[in-house]
Amino acid sequence: MTLVRADSGFCTHGMIAALEARGLQYILTAALRTPVRTLCRHDDTAWTPTAVPGIEAQDSTHDGSRLVVLRQRIVERPHAGGKQLRAVPGDKFQALRTNLPPCVSALDVWRRYNGRADIENRIKELGTTHHPALAPVFLRRGLPSRRRQALPQARRRLASTPPLVARAPPPNE
Repeated sequence: MTLVRADSGFCTHGMIAALEARGLQYILTAALRTPVRTLCRHDDTAWTPTAVPGIEAQDSTHDGSRLVVLRQRIVERPHAGGKQLRAVPGDKFQALRTNLPPCVSALDVWRRYNGRADIENRIKELGTTHHPALAPVFLRRGLPSRRRQALPQARRRLASTPPLVARAPPPNE
């Protein structure tokens, strides 16, 4: 089974249509715009506790696809990822659009998505110095010569382009 995981820059109607046309499963970070922020502002009764202390979830539908919204309590999870909203102090939020079936819990959707974040750790390990191994990879991407950039810029550009297809981890990770 293949699973596409990508950040909010790739969460567009066109991308979702292309993924679904190819029969690929996906988890994409959704931007915390007005419709999603409305879900974030729901009172405590709208949130379902998960097996992870400090993380609660809402599972809903938005624009025809499943939307999983996670709330992490900063007091319990001070290093939690996600975005803070001024209207809801003390919590961080993350929204994930997916076509995984409802039998995959909201927490498992979140866990599967987080597997993509490990590549960002490898990129951080490269630091800001020029890394010769990146030049052939970046140049193979077929950018015209006028758009080729210095290696630090190339590293940033390459890092912002997530892999489109990856193996999905088992649901119990």
